[in-house]
This record gives sequence, C-alpha cells and structure tokens, in this order.
Amino acid sequence: MSAEAEGDSGGGAVDHVAASCPTVTGLLTLRGILTPMGSLSPIHWLIILIPIIVVALVVWLIIRLIIRATRTSSTPSAPTRQAQPGWYPDQQNPALVRWHDGHQWTPHTQPRQN
Repeated sequence: MSAEAEGDSGGGAVDHVAASCPTVTGLLTLRGILTPMGSLSPIHWLIILIPIIVVALVVWLIIRLIIRATRTSSTPSAPTRQAQPGWYPDQQNPALVRWHDGHQWTPHTQPRQN
C-alpha cells in the first residue's frame, strides 16, 4: 500500500491531521490559522516571531548594559593621596599614636604627647 493511499502525503503532522480529520483542517483554514496549503498564516508567524525578537533584544540590551557597567567601573580612578609616613592619632585608642609608614598602618604605637 502506498503512502498516498494511507493518507500520508509527506507533509508532516498537518497532513496527518487532514487525512484523519478533514473537518479540523477545514476549521483551522476557515479561522485563518492555516493556509489552504497547511502552513501557518503570515499573521500567526508574526505573533510567534515578535515575542521572540523582543526577548532577544531585551537580552542583548542587558548584556550591553552589563559590559558598559564593568568597563566604567574598571577604569582607574584619580590617584588617591597617601598619607606621609609619621605618627597619627590611633583610631582604637585616643591616648596613643600609631605609626603610618606611607602605605599602611603598622603595629607600632606610643603614648600621645599633649
């Protein structure tokens, strides 16, 4: 028995539905969902494609914003002025002064002189 005799003309699921229930295909064609050839009508293709395009654009914009944010935050800021080496009031104990070596605080302390 040939494929055409069984109702399968090689058109996939739509042809299979048409072969098994021509009323369903007729209703879909009348409502404008399917063209007489069994494919989606152009308006339904737009209904499907427009949300996909919108989602793709939103994802693309988010990626661009992330890239732009990381570029601006990674640019070096103006050089900060470092303290000169010397004795400075200790932040933990106001009765002491602590030595700053020009780069970081050291563990060296001494009593504060008035």
